[in-house]
Amino acid sequence: MFRIRKIAALVVLSFALFGCGTEVVQQETSGDFSFTINDAENPEYYALSGYTGNEDTVTLPTTHNSLPVREVASQAFSGHNTIKTIVITASYTTIFDDAFSNMPLLETVSFEEDATLAIILDYAFANNPLLKEINLPTSIVSLGRGIFKNCLQLETISIPHFVDIDQGVFIPEETFMGCVALKTVGVSSTLSMIGTRAFEGCTSLVNFMFRDTITTISDYAFANSGLTDRFICPQGLMKLGEGAFFSTTITDIVFNATFSALTTRSLLAMPNLRTITFGALFSEFAPFAIVDCPNVTEIILDGNLNFSIENNLLFDASGAELIYVTPSIKTINITKPRLIISEGAFYASQIETLVLNGTISLIINELAFKEAVIGTITLNGVITMRNNAFSSSEISSISLLGTTIIGNYAFSDVKLSVIDLTHVTYVGVGAFYNWDGSQTIRYRDATNYSTMWRFGSLANFEQIT
Repeated sequence: MFRIRKIAALVVLSFALFGCGTEVVQQETSGDFSFTINDAENPEYYALSGYTGNEDTVTLPTTHNSLPVREVASQAFSGHNTIKTIVITASYTTIFDDAFSNMPLLETVSFEEDATLAIILDYAFANNPLLKEINLPTSIVSLGRGIFKNCLQLETISIPHFVDIDQGVFIPEETFMGCVALKTVGVSSTLSMIGTRAFEGCTSLVNFMFRDTITTISDYAFANSGLTDRFICPQGLMKLGEGAFFSTTITDIVFNATFSALTTRSLLAMPNLRTITFGALFSEFAPFAIVDCPNVTEIILDGNLNFSIENNLLFDASGAELIYVTPSIKTINITKPRLIISEGAFYASQIETLVLNGTISLIINELAFKEAVIGTITLNGVITMRNNAFSSSEISSISLLGTTIIGNYAFSDVKLSVIDLTHVTYVGVGAFYNWDGSQTIRYRDATNYSTMWRFGSLANFEQIT
């Protein structure tokens, strides 16, 4: 077998699918590199589309057939297993998705000083386990998502100033996801947004420069990262996404003076979190805003918000009419004239003893105790339970001592041996849905109950005379 090698030879390969209307694609080779022209009829530049050599250091060619090479095509070097160093020359303006991904020996990527690179697209350098050094040129104006995802040895990087038309200066989603060695990130002084899962799994990232220009920290942005101790919110922060600090060891969070609302599941699964401080303009907790943060002991509201904290519970100063936040605590005992338990207030909580006395009224809203595990519950007052108030919870015993209205499916799928409805004036449809024969419901007079209050229940119904 003969092997013919032509240095700087031109080979044109044409691929066509006849009868399918597929456009002919032309590829040219020169040495170990292959190229595609941008426009066969009006050629202006080439894209570097592949490399077949076995060198450990590769400098990208700047010209081909007297035209500049401006792009690195999608997957051009992906999976190449000999290259350790890549030098990207000044002619390149765009690196397409996965261009340098999955290269097991790649350690260093460098750019010429007069670089004109403007765009790096999705996952361009992702999954390179040995990549340690890359300094992005200041010419970059746009980054795709996940460009350094799972670069396991990347320790330090600076992100230049670049602008997205819709999102301003931002770090895209998954940019450094899984970069377990990353310790230092230099960011633009005008950074405004950190994308979804941008630093998820960066376990060595203990400190991050949170610029005051940041307005948004997106969902799971720092999940399972190394952030620890105190987090002081950027002055411009307006939105904290779901699970932004999921499973970190942050102990204290201090929000800025203008931060006004905590969205659903913003503070999720933070086992070391103990203190949360809000500023003067804070006004709203969304349902389930704080979930699975079992060690929170103090919530501080700085300003005239008419809120107060008592045993990890948040009250409205006019009479504890709102309860928004409860982590896992052993005993809750509240006596207030008007007491309203908001949606999701005790979602998945673990409580040994719960006593709620609403001497004038006690309202328990939808899903307030969903999936909670509670030992003993005592409810007193004029009690109204909204639909699904206790659904899917586990209760050892419950005492309803006041005049009570039970909404539709209020106790559906609840694990509870016995419930006494002596003081209950109304029971809604399917209130005990999915109860089985090991459970007992005692009632006195069902005249005013819904005609379908037993719907879906196989429990033992015992009428008390």
